[in-house]
Amino acid sequence: MTPRGLILGLDVSPKRIGWAIVNYDNGYHVAHGVQHVVGDDDLRARRLAFAEIARGADARGDVCAVILEDAYVGVSRRGTITHAVSVGNVEAWAAARWPDQLVVRLAPASWRAAVGLPVRGKGGVLEWAERVCGVVSQDEADAMGVAAAGFALVWEE
Repeated sequence: MTPRGLILGLDVSPKRIGWAIVNYDNGYHVAHGVQHVVGDDDLRARRLAFAEIARGADARGDVCAVILEDAYVGVSRRGTITHAVSVGNVEAWAAARWPDQLVVRLAPASWRAAVGLPVRGKGGVLEWAERVCGVVSQDEADAMGVAAAGFALVWEE
């Protein structure tokens, strides 16, 4: 059976979640934004931020896939762990919210290659997303790239 509905792309960091929605049926951009995690990046604050995104996605249609950018592994051990925990939390909540839908992580190099962008660095992502759908922040641009790559991933299945 071919999936139908929306693909939600997420770029999760400890303080904010960039999101973008692509319509699986036609590949068109639906919406995008950034949800800030209010507070000291505690679990409850991150969950509230995700819940707001999920409500907005559900209000726009049926979510058939949630694609997250995988955690960034940097120089700082603490930063890497914090980021990985943030992504893991959101991934678990997405799987619980949409239990019958595809929920996957894509490495930055993978989603960039899937949408035809350089696989290293931030170069070109914001310019591409601004051209494609008017995105103006890096978090939204990354989320749009993840959603677009998710469209290609779901389409192939």
